[in-house]
Amino acid sequence: MASEDSGEMLKRMKATEFLRARCADFLPEELSISAIDNLLHSGSAGDFLLKTTDKYTKAFADSLEDPAAKADRKAALEAVFQAGDPLVIEDLYLRLALDSQNGKRGYFIDGKFHGLDSDVDVGWALYLLPCGMGLRCDMQEFVTTTRCAAGWKCDASRFEEVEQTLEAIPGAYEKVFAMYESMRDAALRADASFFLRP
Repeated sequence: MASEDSGEMLKRMKATEFLRARCADFLPEELSISAIDNLLHSGSAGDFLLKTTDKYTKAFADSLEDPAAKADRKAALEAVFQAGDPLVIEDLYLRLALDSQNGKRGYFIDGKFHGLDSDVDVGWALYLLPCGMGLRCDMQEFVTTTRCAAGWKCDASRFEEVEQTLEAIPGAYEKVFAMYESMRDAALRADASFFLRP
């Protein structure tokens, strides 16, 4: 048990050093909340990826209020997938497919509604989706490394995190992974309809 604990401690130390090295060139004032807010606001006017994200976020909100705005959401989501940037997918996350049916919250995937209590955890599949779009999801990736450095389990990847989280439910990871693969294939085809209400 002691060797397992020391191994985990070593991983935490390495993760902390990795994050420290990545942030070493930033000045404290550059990391302030106000500096980040200013950068986002001033940069969005000319940054293609920020504009793509903003456009989809607005179309998403509008479509929840008015189902007639579905076409705008579809066009905005196609632009997201055509941009092909995994960090845009990461930023939008649950909003890619979140919707409601008969007053019940959930996700539309491939024409089928999955409530939040679905036997397939669509949220986990969406969490993995950036990995299929080019994001490196091992211990060199920010979320996985930060979880380790912060004292959570030091998983080798997002996939291992999801698999171990779901290990108590037989077949759950396999369902999530199959859903992730379907989502990835649709996103790579820029098939926005796959993620939207029919």
